[in-house]
Amino acid sequence: MIDKRKKMISAAVWLLLILAAVLLVFFKLELTGNQMVEGYFSSYAPIDDTLMYDSAVSISKGEWLGEYSWKTLSKHMFFSVWLAALSELEIPYLQGGQLLYLVACIAAAWAVAPLFKRKQWCVPVFAALWMSPYSWAQFTLRVYRDNIFPSLCLLFFAGMLGFGLRLKERAWKSIGFALLAGLGLGTAWLTREDGVWLLPFAICAALAYLIVLLLQKQFTLRQKLARAAMPALSLAVCLVCIGLYCWQNYTHYGRFIVSDFTSSEFEDAVGALLRCDTDGVHEQKILVCKQTRDKVAAAVPLYAEIEQVIAENPALYGGYGFPETEEFNSGGFYWALRVAVSEAGYYADAVTARNFYRELADAINAACDSGALEHSGGKKSTTVMPWHSAYLSPTLGEFGNSVRCLLGFEQTTGLAGLSTAPQEQAEEMKAFLHNDLSTMVSPDTGAAMYTVEQRDAEMQMRKVTRIYQALIIPMLALALMCLGVWIARAIREMRKKQTGAQTLGAILFLGVFLSILLRIGIVSYIEAVSFQIGTYLLYLSSAGPLILLFAAAGTAGAFEIAAGWLSGFLKRKKPGSSKAAQKT
Repeated sequence: MIDKRKKMISAAVWLLLILAAVLLVFFKLELTGNQMVEGYFSSYAPIDDTLMYDSAVSISKGEWLGEYSWKTLSKHMFFSVWLAALSELEIPYLQGGQLLYLVACIAAAWAVAPLFKRKQWCVPVFAALWMSPYSWAQFTLRVYRDNIFPSLCLLFFAGMLGFGLRLKERAWKSIGFALLAGLGLGTAWLTREDGVWLLPFAICAALAYLIVLLLQKQFTLRQKLARAAMPALSLAVCLVCIGLYCWQNYTHYGRFIVSDFTSSEFEDAVGALLRCDTDGVHEQKILVCKQTRDKVAAAVPLYAEIEQVIAENPALYGGYGFPETEEFNSGGFYWALRVAVSEAGYYADAVTARNFYRELADAINAACDSGALEHSGGKKSTTVMPWHSAYLSPTLGEFGNSVRCLLGFEQTTGLAGLSTAPQEQAEEMKAFLHNDLSTMVSPDTGAAMYTVEQRDAEMQMRKVTRIYQALIIPMLALALMCLGVWIARAIREMRKKQTGAQTLGAILFLGVFLSILLRIGIVSYIEAVSFQIGTYLLYLSSAGPLILLFAAAGTAGAFEIAAGWLSGFLKRKKPGSSKAAQKT
């Protein structure tokens, strides 16, 4: 009778929690349904929003990413594929992004269920993720890839956690999560060039999973092989995603690559120029200084041709550098280089561009090896500013700014800024995106105007944001304490040579926390030495859902731990529960 009553209570709790979750889903979709697209166009964002949108339009016309130029393969462009698919299905762009995030939240909440004795904790975890102010922030209203990148990253982590935490369950229960991990990793990799930050978690989590699996004595060889297939399945799905995308590039441009910006020949060419820079740290964070460029031009005729184009196009400095000093900032040099190479006629097709950068890298490195050019060491292949101790202080400072931005939920207004698209192009974008653009402006100030419904929705969003601002620090504190307990339990488990679910759970949860720090660290370094545009939530966006997942799951775990301790304490205090009472 007691067991039946407990089951009825559990079912009632589940029903109430699911009902609350459904109401939250509709509440948020209603709020975000009032948002408008912030449409940039033409020269304002030639390698950002405009590129993504134009490529999506080309895909919808059956022309893949469009006619080849220095921009066509300059970025990882899965977002354009997503955008074209939404347009074809007539799903409004902003609503499509929210629906993708909804799927990611559901997957992540269910993935961490094995961490809890009571699975009902999954619903509060879902709620914390779903109502995230990061998910409606202004940057998500741009027609840009970071509208979906956080969701894709969350899908990847959900998949890895999902099959990792189900190690001791039947293998078939993990297949869906393994597929999800591969799909999330593959699409995230195809969406941003810095998707590489996901690899440390993927590699470490997979290795931990396989090691713990090998230590399980209760499994037969067949059972171990079935479970060992999960990370292999994830890898296969990831490679299929990337391979299909590369095949499209090969079919249309003759290059089986994701991007010719991250290709080896382009990184070799930029790295060769960096090799010749012997002037040390530049005050303005210059990747390749003017003095080095002139030195290379004097020794390498192929590069002299490019430098001549730069000299004849001073407008390049306006977009990527400093006209008064003829220097390019570190985040703009490689873009200016691509424009100049295009002006010189080397972007006629993808193969011509590849051959040019190969020849340029070989020529510069040969001049270095022969002694014709002074250099700083061996060959380099990178587009990232080389590390120097002088960058430690600004990176740490920016790390603090980034943490403050994330934990303070800064830049999370749900109101779109004024679109820059001309009226005719705005109408075309509206039809393609199936969303309104923020083109209305005040005749007095020129600021964007909003409807009463939009302002009311923004007020509701701000109320939700204040709740998050108040709770995030205590939740993180509880999550860290919970992590400490789980790690202690894992250590005890390993000492008893019973390595299993406790150990793997602690490792994976710790991995999520370290992944958050890694993402913030990468963005902080790039901002400090390259971008220098100020702390921008867009670049930190993929860390936001992970912070909430860590905080919510850790808080739930802390409550369970506290409840367990309290229950044990009360049992010990009951009359007759002590050893003395038992003897009596």
